Amino acid sequence: MYNQVVELPQIKLIQRVKDKCKRDDRLDAALMYGSFTKGEGDQYSDIEFWLFFDSERLSDIDQEQWIEDIGPIYWTVLNEHGTRVAFFKDHLIRGEFHFVATSSMRGVKDWPAVETERACEMVIVDRTNQLQGYIEAGEPAIPSSPAQIEQLCGQYLNWYLFGRNVLRRGDLAQAHMVLGILQGYLIWMARMLEASTKHWQTQSKSLETELSPESYREFVQTTARCESDELDRAYKAAWSWGGELINRLERQRGFSIPPELIQAMAVHYP
Repeated sequence: MYNQVVELPQIKLIQRVKDKCKRDDRLDAALMYGSFTKGEGDQYSDIEFWLFFDSERLSDIDQEQWIEDIGPIYWTVLNEHGTRVAFFKDHLIRGEFHFVATSSMRGVKDWPAVETERACEMVIVDRTNQLQGYIEAGEPAIPSSPAQIEQLCGQYLNWYLFGRNVLRRGDLAQAHMVLGILQGYLIWMARMLEASTKHWQTQSKSLETELSPESYREFVQTTARCESDELDRAYKAAWSWGGELINRLERQRGFSIPPELIQAMAVHYP
């Protein structure tokens, strides 16, 4: 899998993590996720791991030292999800390390399911003989039923109305941040229509090549600087494109957003 990137410094760090996981008898299971498990890793990619420790021994783990045993680091920090993020000195590679108790391993079943081959690539150590099964047991990530796709369109409408309201209030920075969320839903709807769902969870990844040129141009029209006139133009472009996407999805997938809602929003924010 890694032949095309064999010289990458990330590969050396990944191997050191694997070796340490196999040596550490406090560790019941470990998995890798992200680009390198998909064969997409490059010089800009992070390295990412879940480490499941014996519940009684987890509190004894010096997380920063555990990571520094892999390679020299500048620093580590806990992100907003409680994940230990490392800044490696080698090419300033970013690493994510989830230090958790084995008892939380069942939560992997709530992740989107992956195919068996990828599950094998993800598992580093599994002294419980359960981890791969949990990885494969997840639910599909991509909406498929009419109700699920209707919900996706409804979430777009929710963020659109919220963003337009704060823009009208004059909260430009907030409207700009909401616009980014709104763009994510537009991308999802476009990917659904074009059957381009490879990077569904990281919806903007490789967008330049994975959407049609026409859809990519529509996306570009929804971008803006944090200025009132630009944001107003971008939100109008988002409404125009979003309406077209919803209409096509309704016809293709057999659901219906209440037309009176669409009409009310169009009148309220012409």
